[in-house]
Amino acid sequence: MFSRSLNHNKLWLIVGWIVLGSFGSLSADEFRWKFAPEDRFAVVLTQASETQSVCETIKRISGNEIRLEIDWKVRTVENDLAVIEQTIQRVQIRLSTPTVDGSNVVEIDTAANDETKPKKGVEQKVFKDLSTLVGITATLSMNTRGEISRVIVAEEDLQKLRQAGSTTPLLNLMTADGMSELFRSSCFVFPEETLTTGSEWTNRRTTNGPFGELITKELYRFEGEIDRDGRKRQQFTLATTADKLPTIPPDANPVDPPPELREISSNGTFWFDSGSGLFTESTTTSILKSRKSFRDLLIHTTITSSSTLTMERR
Repeated sequence: MFSRSLNHNKLWLIVGWIVLGSFGSLSADEFRWKFAPEDRFAVVLTQASETQSVCETIKRISGNEIRLEIDWKVRTVENDLAVIEQTIQRVQIRLSTPTVDGSNVVEIDTAANDETKPKKGVEQKVFKDLSTLVGITATLSMNTRGEISRVIVAEEDLQKLRQAGSTTPLLNLMTADGMSELFRSSCFVFPEETLTTGSEWTNRRTTNGPFGELITKELYRFEGEIDRDGRKRQQFTLATTADKLPTIPPDANPVDPPPELREISSNGTFWFDSGSGLFTESTTTSILKSRKSFRDLLIHTTITSSSTLTMERR
């Protein structure tokens, strides 16, 4: 269950700006995070998804949500590279599965006390897995553009995860790729080029998953300075579309072929505080539509996902 709640994760981290003129011209060199030794950041990342499957007149809806409370502490800063200690302090999940009478909802919080924590069944196993993450420190190397290049976890902490029976997704989370993918849906790496209000840039990604090879285009745009809750913020937007959808292999089983991805898209808004050099908030939503044939039946599935992130200096 936990792995499903992380599968829709995406992401990278972000940057800052400075006004050079009345028309909002910006220097790429100044679109950077600002780090100093002993800086502390409180990070809250929430990701949720709802899956709706329809087969003829039958509809099934399930959902999940995961919320992470994370502490960042900057240890050293050299040139453009910061070494950050990251500690997951709390994990909360909510799982909703369909039943004959409606739905079954399971909520698990690693901050639960002895009286309220799960004591049996799958809930106890998931609680144990998630609790293993709490308190383990990963050391990240991140440059001022937001690129995570290295993640180090002490071998004794990795051994704790293995001994606790933690699943592969939990172990993969403690890698540079895993950590970058976790934040990918909430942040991004800034380009090196000079940006002005209205500047756009594009990234293309190729991924291989259950549907096959997927190529997507991510279009970013700097919208300029706005007032957000009485504070000046620099706003960026993202629109993601499919450049190439996977195709069903010609040798697929005609009776039970793999699912076919029909549509994928996402949109996001990101806010940056140029004064403190800190990415403060983001929200993204995405939609994935697929269909699957099984004998004479056709199953249509729509997955709607969302991700929000907040960050502030402690």
